[in-house]
Parts: sequence; structure tokens; C-alpha cells
Amino acid sequence: MIISSISSLEELNNITYDDFLNNESLVQFSYFASYIINAGLISQFRNALAAGESMGSYIAAYSEQSGVSLDEIANSAEVLSVYELYTSGYIGSSYFIPYSKKDFISLYFSNMTPQLSESVFNLMLSTGRLNQIGSGGGKAFVLKPVQFTETHFQSLPVFKTSQELLDTAQEVINCLKSQIKDVNYYVQKIVEKDQIIDELNQHILELNNKINQIYQTTWR
Repeated sequence: MIISSISSLEELNNITYDDFLNNESLVQFSYFASYIINAGLISQFRNALAAGESMGSYIAAYSEQSGVSLDEIANSAEVLSVYELYTSGYIGSSYFIPYSKKDFISLYFSNMTPQLSESVFNLMLSTGRLNQIGSGGGKAFVLKPVQFTETHFQSLPVFKTSQELLDTAQEVINCLKSQIKDVNYYVQKIVEKDQIIDELNQHILELNNKINQIYQTTWR
């Protein structure tokens, strides 16, 4: 079922909170995820997930191939700094989503219309429920599920259905037709006034000519 609008706070939280908590495929944001971010391994990890690997198997394989111990991966100062950056002030489980904005929406909001998915995504981003990693559309996100409030729900734009838009367009067209009729009426009145003015000017000119003729005749 395609969702074109969100009618209640409960529905909004179902989409942005409950659905994520019930999604078993989400990757827990951890020191290992922080290492992946810090080491620039997001693309490689994304490919590993596509191949069916878990965070644990990917990190174990990486540790073996690189010679970097799991302890070094999890406990370096850089890793701790990245972890603190994305979890500071938040109590609860957060998740590492190694995808761009486009892929995020495609994965989690695929049943929404583009306008609505963009609005919900931006609301999550602007309120800190999503933290973007990378510029532009991002290359990954850290998700911190927190329920929205009524104020957040009220801030979502209201999208009209196609029929409502057509009805509005028809109202505008009818209004414009009425306006055109009024304009034509005023134009006609102006034309009539201009004709009267022309006639009066012609009459004034004729009177002036007669006055001049009488004046000249009187002085002869």
C-alpha cells in the first residue's frame, strides 16, 4: 500500500520508530562501526552486507587480513572519539546504516510517495534522529530511534491528493475566467469613456473655432 500522507502522530512514530526497532537486519552502532567510519571502510562494509555477511564476520575477516587486532579496532582513541561523536547525549540503542540518502529512502520508505518520504527523512535529519556521514546525500547514517511529539507531527507539510489538486486548479481557472470578464467590462467602459472624451474634445474644438470666427468678425 502506497502512503501519500500521515494522518496521526501514531502513524508517524510507527514509520520512524517502531518499524526500525522491529527490523532485525539493522546493524548495531558500535566501536566496530566507528572504526569502519574512521578507516573509510563504509563501501567495503556495504558490499559485505550485500553478500550476506554480518558485522562480526566482516570485522573478524578484516582483522585477520589487516593484522589489526580486535582490541585495537575497538579501543583506539580515534574510534572512541567517533563513537562519542555519534552517541553523545543519547541513551538507547543506535544503528549504523551504511547507505546514502537515496538508498536509505529506497530501503525504509519505499512505500511512501517521494514528497512524503523526503519530508519524513528531513524531519528525522533535522531533529537528530538521523546523523549523516559524508557530504551531499551522505554515504552512511547513524540512526537514533526516538519517538516524535505532536509538535513534530504538526510540522509535517500537508500534501493534497491528485483530485484535490485538480479541484483546486479548476477553482483557480473559474476564478481567472471571472476576473477576465471583469477586466473586459472595465476595458469596455474605458473605451466608452474615451469615446465621450474624444467627442467632447471635438465639440470644444468646434466651439473654439466659432468663438474665433465671431471675434474676428466683430473687430472688422
